[in-house]
Amino acid sequence: MARFKENDLPKSKITATSLQKATLIFKYSGHHKWKFYVGLVFLLLTGGTALAFQNW
Repeated sequence: MARFKENDLPKSKITATSLQKATLIFKYSGHHKWKFYVGLVFLLLTGGTALAFQNW
């Protein structure tokens, strides 16, 4: 099976157009911040319970 090599993917350059695309994503998420934080809390709870029961 082929293994992932660190240099397989080309590095992306930061340009004005890539920054504009990033700002569009952050503008969209601005209206949905509460969904992000609720999802983050549930991810932390899931990870915490998985770690708590891992050794049982």
